[in-house]
Amino acid sequence: MKTHKYPYILELHLGCSCRLNCTFCYRNGGTYRNHQMHICGGTLKKLIVDFAESGGRELYISGGLEPFTDYEMVCHSLLLANKAGLKVRVYTNGAEPILQKKWIQELLICTTAQIRFSVHARSEKTYSKITGVQGARAIFTLVKENILSLLEQKEKTMPKIGISFVVNETNITELIDAAIFWSKFGVDFMDVRFDVLAVDDQSNKFQSILNTFQQLVESNAFSPMQVNVGDFKQGKPILPKWCSVPFYKIVVDRFGLVWPCCLLAQPGSRPSWACLGSLAKQRYPDILRKISDKFPRRHCGTCTPFEIKQNSRLSLSVL
Repeated sequence: MKTHKYPYILELHLGCSCRLNCTFCYRNGGTYRNHQMHICGGTLKKLIVDFAESGGRELYISGGLEPFTDYEMVCHSLLLANKAGLKVRVYTNGAEPILQKKWIQELLICTTAQIRFSVHARSEKTYSKITGVQGARAIFTLVKENILSLLEQKEKTMPKIGISFVVNETNITELIDAAIFWSKFGVDFMDVRFDVLAVDDQSNKFQSILNTFQQLVESNAFSPMQVNVGDFKQGKPILPKWCSVPFYKIVVDRFGLVWPCCLLAQPGSRPSWACLGSLAKQRYPDILRKISDKFPRRHCGTCTPFEIKQNSRLSLSVL
């Protein structure tokens, strides 16, 4: 069985809180315990340097909790990754006021290849239901302003700025309107996910809307915005028998703990067996050498669409 010695993707979960409480968020309302020491700037620098020198290619800044609630660490990571020559993707809900700062926006434009905003509604009413924020007009307006401001400043081709829209029973009637809205404002791409519908066995119930949307996508109705139709539109995903995803991507949280995937690193999950090590106590290469001691392993039974795809792609066999 041949695997790359170290992962290609490093995902950082640096956020300390979140203004939103989306109904389908993987963290399921969970928060971190505050007794742990946060990763320091020196450890973060060593991590990114070691990752790049060992063949790492991409840095994802995501969550977990909203990364820009600790914007200083995010900005530090952006500068370090840029210096190391890594391709950077940022995932945010866009709801933090700090994103209105001109210097933050300029840094994002200069250091990232992609910025994706989670906006799972077109109307304020639906946005409020999805996010659990009563009277969400101010936050919803802030999110749209942050996106439009970055669109105005970006270079012609970089970074790519996009929208994530997780379809569920609450927002599915706004899916087409949302795609039309964002395409008119020059958004580069829209990632549409159906895994929540699939898990809830709701795909058949909304088949007519889904078919119409698919036809619009195939006819380039939202061009030049690229619409990426996620897997599982037709039903529940088939989970792989084995998990091998940390050979491709690992996750490091704000405490320097290393995890095999973003789902197991979430607040409220974090099973002890899944923690690969601590950067506060161990060196990055030493932690990763131990991956092959735990993986491939029998699948834990839960998985994100990204990890399912990577496990299928890797097609690893266990002896």
